[in-house]
Amino acid sequence: MLWVRNRLEWERWLRRYITLLFAVAAYEGAAEGYLQGLERRLAAGLPLPGIAACASFFVSRVDTAVDAQLPETSGLRGRAAVANARHAYRRFQEIFSGPRWERLAAAGAQPQRPLWASTGTKNPAYSDVVYVDELIGFYLGEQPLLTNARSYDLGNAEHREAVLARLGEVVVKPRWTFGGQDIVIGPRTPAEQLEKLAELHERGRLTDEEFDDQKARLLA
Repeated sequence: MLWVRNRLEWERWLRRYITLLFAVAAYEGAAEGYLQGLERRLAAGLPLPGIAACASFFVSRVDTAVDAQLPETSGLRGRAAVANARHAYRRFQEIFSGPRWERLAAAGAQPQRPLWASTGTKNPAYSDVVYVDELIGFYLGEQPLLTNARSYDLGNAEHREAVLARLGEVVVKPRWTFGGQDIVIGPRTPAEQLEKLAELHERGRLTDEEFDDQKARLLA
């Protein structure tokens, strides 16, 4: 785990990224360090606006570790990672609410945002989007987890047809990229879409056949 040397560092650094968090207790420690740093700054009369932090919580590797200890026929296989992440998210909601947090928020503090990492499926028997389906939230993590948004695996022919038929309404993101790289956002003009598709094609992210097919659908 990457960890700050001491909790006083939160007072000096305006931004901090904590990563390789697997256990909920480790996440709680990161959140507590952030809160204590904010409280020390506030007590010292230092400003809180502009301070930001992110806690990167790993998902799929938990299943990799737990599944290895379970029988092949166990109904618990592939379920530990999501349960662990949901527990961490509930703790995020609890920690960044209530009187302690409200006092800091009133002074301009921002919550330490949880970020789901390692959401690519490690077990080929699982869907490529199993963790996305379970944990999907608004793109920047600004809102609670959604329960009514579906994700699609474009490696699946049926899913691909459904997405291409509604390309003007969806967000398409390559699974091998991170952050905002190579995103195609649905509600844009065909010209913008075509420009983005051409860029993906030139970079080798779309085959000639895939590019021609998607271009034809945009211009239909």
